Amino acid sequence: MVSTGKLLSAGILFVIGIISGLVIPFLTVKCLLKSYKTAATGSVFRHILAILNCFSGGVFLATSLLALLPNAQKQMNLALNSPKESMDTMSMPGMENMKRMSTMSYPMSELLIGFGFLLILFIESIAVMCHQHRHRRQHTESLEKKPIMTTEDGCHKFALYQATQADKTQNKEAMSDASTEQISDAHMIDEASNVSSEGITNLHSIVLLVALSIHMVFDGLELGLLQRDEDVWSVLSALSLHKILIYFSMGITLCESTSTFKFIAAMIYMSLVSPIGVGLGIIVTSNGETVIMATVSAVLQSIAVGTFLYVAIFEILMKEFQPDSFGNRVVKAEAVIIGYALLCAVMYTM
Repeated sequence: MVSTGKLLSAGILFVIGIISGLVIPFLTVKCLLKSYKTAATGSVFRHILAILNCFSGGVFLATSLLALLPNAQKQMNLALNSPKESMDTMSMPGMENMKRMSTMSYPMSELLIGFGFLLILFIESIAVMCHQHRHRRQHTESLEKKPIMTTEDGCHKFALYQATQADKTQNKEAMSDASTEQISDAHMIDEASNVSSEGITNLHSIVLLVALSIHMVFDGLELGLLQRDEDVWSVLSALSLHKILIYFSMGITLCESTSTFKFIAAMIYMSLVSPIGVGLGIIVTSNGETVIMATVSAVLQSIAVGTFLYVAIFEILMKEFQPDSFGNRVVKAEAVIIGYALLCAVMYTM
């Protein structure tokens, strides 16, 4: 029979996600926009938003090092130190290598963390190259055709197009064309930079969602694997504080960097992830936990640590501490420290 405490905890986790990740960040950003919407006070809004982003970066950094990393290492140790007869019966690809590495204390979890970090670095590099190449090609094609003559005949209107060529017989026109080409190239590079920047921001948001959702699933799974309702409520109370901070930081980051529709959709998805993990835990407890599941959990959590760490450092913190970034660097550093320390305190209570 399904535990009532587990079902209630799944509902509570969903409500916590909606309130702390969707409602509060949305109202916070909208209130700031309303209060500082004029040009004179716009810099105040940007400064407050930068501080909130830095606070979120500190929370994410602490989450990577204090929550995700220990969980991944713990799960990997459980998978590698499973009874030999259980591992011998497994037919997963690469299981022989994992068993061999377990006997020589190979840092498997750290290996997969580095793999996750480098995977996102590689994907981002490919995305930047594709965005810039596509935009450069489209811009070049648009410059090659210009309207030179338009004729009208009754209901028909014909526009004749041909490739733009410089008049080599006139130095003045040649110089003018060269100047125009330089301006066009500069404009094209600027637009390509903006497009690629927008694409990479979207990529980072997706990576952040995926990495954090993996963590949230296994948090919910941990809750669903508990046998007694008393343990469910005690773990839920500790997880709730942790999740409120994570949801709020995630909500602020997405609300500031994406459209309203994408922000709402992402936070509804994030709010559903932990309850899904609880449901998976209920299914596992009814069928019995297996070594295969422990191994899959260890691999996914380790990769998630690397991806989460990459986004926390390169997308959030590095962006806010660039030389041309807005705001006081010392104040932003203090915001990072406060976010980190606050999650440290929450993790200590757990």
